[in-house]
Amino acid sequence: MIKRLLPFRGSSKNFETLMQSFERFRGRELDEFRNYLDKPWRVVWINFLAGTARGLGFWLGAAAVITISGFVLKKYLTHLPIAGEFFQAVQRWIEISIRHIPRP
Repeated sequence: MIKRLLPFRGSSKNFETLMQSFERFRGRELDEFRNYLDKPWRVVWINFLAGTARGLGFWLGAAAVITISGFVLKKYLTHLPIAGEFFQAVQRWIEISIRHIPRP
């Protein structure tokens, strides 16, 4: 990047101001990024925490969707004339499956 700045050397004051701005930017942003890369276990830990949060969010979201759809299935869809028989069979299958889950 400095080579691209060399043609602006005509005005040394402007060049110095530009270089100071560049050094301030480089000092803050690049040092933070360098510190991030210098500590590989920190990167692993941050990625582990992010993956755990995503997995937990997926698990809780899936549980909520399954619970809500089970509630809707049990309360509303079993009383439909044609499709109700199918949903009643699904409801019976779910209830039988729940009874066979081993309890600790």
